[in-house]
Amino acid sequence: MTTKNEIWGLTGKRQSKDGWRDDKFPRKLKYLTSSLNTLRSIVEEGLAIAYLPDYFAENAGFEKLSISGCPYECKQKVNLITKDKKALGWVNQLF
Repeated sequence: MTTKNEIWGLTGKRQSKDGWRDDKFPRKLKYLTSSLNTLRSIVEEGLAIAYLPDYFAENAGFEKLSISGCPYECKQKVNLITKDKKALGWVNQLF
């Protein structure tokens, strides 16, 4: 059953906005940012690990961690919509 209709999409009653099951596997969040550049810097400096889209992690040269023992999986589909393609210049650089 879904209960939230956030910008990130629908999430289950016990899920965080990003779909993670904090009720089963609580996270210790030291940093919180909506800036991908800030997030990239924090990870590059070795201060944190992050949940990132595959395309972003690969472009940044980050290694994926293999996690075992978690029976949950979260996949999201994201659509980017804009009137002006140039407004998404940072995304266009990835493709």
